[in-house]
Amino acid sequence: MLLTTRKPVDVPGLLAFLGARAVTGVEELTPDGVYRRSLRLARGPGVMSLWPGEGGVEAGLDVHPDDLGEAVSACRHLLDLDADPAVVDAHLATDRLLSGLVARRPGLRRPGHVDPTELVTRAILGQQVSVAGARTLAGRLVAAHGTPLPRPDGELTHLFPDAATLAALPPEAFGMPRARGAALTRAAAAIEDGALDLRPGADRETTRAGLLGSRASGRGRRTTSRCARSGIPTRGCRRTSAYGAASRAWARRPSGRNAGGPGAPTRSCTSGRCWETSRAHELRPPESSWALSGRAGSG
Repeated sequence: MLLTTRKPVDVPGLLAFLGARAVTGVEELTPDGVYRRSLRLARGPGVMSLWPGEGGVEAGLDVHPDDLGEAVSACRHLLDLDADPAVVDAHLATDRLLSGLVARRPGLRRPGHVDPTELVTRAILGQQVSVAGARTLAGRLVAAHGTPLPRPDGELTHLFPDAATLAALPPEAFGMPRARGAALTRAAAAIEDGALDLRPGADRETTRAGLLGSRASGRGRRTTSRCARSGIPTRGCRRTSAYGAASRAWARRPSGRNAGGPGAPTRSCTSGRCWETSRAHELRPPESSWALSGRAGSG
């Protein structure tokens, strides 16, 4: 099945981003560049396979026929395929700091998610650890508390744990400081009882306020904003990263604040451009105070 999207779009880059953060048992990136993962759907588990195609993304979906629409929506949201890159890039190109990156990497998308519970869980697991560390924690959680698939499919063996399962676990079960474990159980409980809505289309400011009000995100407004936007992870980019230098430099500029102010549809894309700036070493702050950490969160 071909999932069409507006051009330009860097499908291999999107899939590589997801593959670098793949959680064992739930996701895999095959040697030939196919991203695969398990899905929790209305009528039972399913599996998606995504690879670059002419005019968009090719998708292989092993799902119940009545879950096909839900699975397609999950694929599109995960890869941000409904974005209008022309509008986003035209907006960001007006900023002096970002214009060169927009020209070099047109159509940059922000990876989304397929499951709100997984989004919040991985955001909290990824606080103050590397991508590899977050993957390890998430993989252990899946192995211990995920739902086994009826039959393994390649490297895919489980569904990510659901909100009810996570809410019932003690904070010590997550292999991280107790305060963050408690934040994770609060978040899961809020999702389970409907107090926290992180589904596509939910109001971002309401979601952000709910996360902060319930202390569900633990420490860190970056994690809260990441969950509310379902956008490019920024939680791993600490003050010791060039991403921080780029994003702070951008935010201090009047045009930067306008380009990504509250409610702007391109705010997540702006974060991505700042990350690309740091990777390209276009901002070179003093090594004594800023160092490229090479981390972008676990996604």
